[in-house]
Amino acid sequence: NEGNGDNEINWAVIRNGYTGIQAESLDSNRTGKLIIHNTVIKNMSGYGILAKQYNMEAGNVLIYDAGKQALNLSIGNYDFRQCTFANFWNKSARNEPSVKLSNSYMSIGLDGKGTFIKGNLSNAYFGNCQITGSKSNEIMLDNALSTGTFNYKFDHSVIQTPAISDIIHYPDCVKVP
Repeated sequence: NEGNGDNEINWAVIRNGYTGIQAESLDSNRTGKLIIHNTVIKNMSGYGILAKQYNMEAGNVLIYDAGKQALNLSIGNYDFRQCTFANFWNKSARNEPSVKLSNSYMSIGLDGKGTFIKGNLSNAYFGNCQITGSKSNEIMLDNALSTGTFNYKFDHSVIQTPAISDIIHYPDCVKVP
């Protein structure tokens, strides 16, 4: 979680847990990143990837069937290319969309009290990705900080969301019916 060096996951299969990858940092100025390539994350009862205040680069990653979300990104810098997020979880009720992007999150301390952490979603880029699932809208954009940075782009992707008419954030995207 901490440190400024890069970490890499390549050619892995991560399955049957609560959270496939959890990447968090207390330091918003960290320079290291998590690099994930050629990896499958499946059958997580919670999250495929849960990242808070992190830098991440991923390519050719398949995440499917998560009880909450396939991908939850809060504050940081994220780059996903040629990735698939397909959430057809059927082991219990799923109320969350497959992908959530946010510029804030709730941090629970050792005393059990929550602190609302605000920051910048500097970049969340999805190039040539597929986001689909059993819900009519599989993307949640949570811009709780109206004055903070909230940059995201789904570029040349296939997406299951009604918001695809926004050509700045969804250039050359195809909407899944």
